[in-house]
Amino acid sequence: MMVGAGIAVCGSYEGGVHGWILNNEELFDEIPKLRFSFVAHEKVVRTVTTLTNDRQRLLVSGGDDEILRIYNLFTFRQIGEVGVRRGTINVIRFCGNKHLLCGSTDGSIAVYRTNDWECVHILGGHKAEIKSLASHPSGRMALSTGNDRTLRLWDLTQGRAAFITRTKGTANIIQWSSPSGLHYGFSIAKVIEFRPIDDISGNHVVSLYHDALVLDFTLTETQCITADTSGSLRLWSYSGDLLWIRIRTGLARIKSLGLFLPHSQQEEDNKQNNTSKHSTALLAATSDGQLEIWRLDQSHSEQDQPSVIAHVGTRLTCLTVASLHSQVPDPQQIAHTPFEPKQTPVCNDQSSHQKESVHLEQSPISDLDKKRPASASPLEVPSSKVVGNNKRQKKKKRPPIDVVDNMGTNTKFITVPTARDEKGATVKARATALRKKLKCKLKLIRATSVF
Repeated sequence: MMVGAGIAVCGSYEGGVHGWILNNEELFDEIPKLRFSFVAHEKVVRTVTTLTNDRQRLLVSGGDDEILRIYNLFTFRQIGEVGVRRGTINVIRFCGNKHLLCGSTDGSIAVYRTNDWECVHILGGHKAEIKSLASHPSGRMALSTGNDRTLRLWDLTQGRAAFITRTKGTANIIQWSSPSGLHYGFSIAKVIEFRPIDDISGNHVVSLYHDALVLDFTLTETQCITADTSGSLRLWSYSGDLLWIRIRTGLARIKSLGLFLPHSQQEEDNKQNNTSKHSTALLAATSDGQLEIWRLDQSHSEQDQPSVIAHVGTRLTCLTVASLHSQVPDPQQIAHTPFEPKQTPVCNDQSSHQKESVHLEQSPISDLDKKRPASASPLEVPSSKVVGNNKRQKKKKRPPIDVVDNMGTNTKFITVPTARDEKGATVKARATALRKKLKCKLKLIRATSVF
């Protein structure tokens, strides 16, 4: 028996990570089954993200303990962890299938390669902590906002900032429209602004004003769903019209939103060229430990409540929802293999000459080519090189060394090559040792010479 077409994962204040399997046929009728729930971090979990395709299925979490923990959703096992050591991890996002972006409180964005989880590049430029990150569906661009009140568009093919603009306030959330990425939006206090991708400077801005502070929002191809502190959920069009509103009961706040479209209905809509959103599910993680599932149906009244509510009894902080491209095993068939974290060495991505490595278990991504191609992306640079304000320091060439022979009459020049010999030691190091010996001889010659 095979079940499930999606997965919803939440993080909590207590350091826990909780995951539910979303069933196609019973999404709005039955409470989704809790697949795993365990303590992943010693402190608050700030962000979670997933990568799901036909070849790999990964879950990554990060928080106040400055550690990224990586899990394999095929085997439901922890496969590694990475010590960031750059401050609290505020947000992480996958960029395509090969890289992970990690924004921290020090204002830097670290780029990790998912093949071996090595930090291959650092995007520097923000002068304050990173508040939000959004990776374009193409994997070639990314947007970031920080407490320095700047919005930056990153060209990931070049590894540098392509555009920088100042905002009226601190943008807490930024999103691309899914799945095409033709629009992007960001929230500042009670206002959400979204723009087309070809208008990054903001000449054509649509603003959505709220009566309360905006907590989270998500974008589709033609619509925007928002949640604020008043407890209401709103569905907007890109022209600024309010299409749908729901008034929630209770005092708990919505911490994060996510959208899920069942595969069966998605395939049926594609065959019939139907763009109906009636089967689209809106998931909301609340501060009192509830996962609410709402049906986006405009025919119902404003007083309707969520179709399904799942409880975990802990304060949720973040949410990610992903569709599974292939079926997952039935939880009853793999009940003997619980989701237990495995203790693995921590990799520190600080720029030091001695760096520990991350040990990963064998997984579906182990068959990828680990050799770096000749035409590697500019992102594939050592992690010790930090690019900030598009400035790079050039290495100074060392001048040739003057050597005086025993007679003090002839002068020779020795150049320092950089090729490696068979034993692995550089010729440059041997030339440095030779230079020291020759300098000692030169001092001795000058001391004993009589002119």
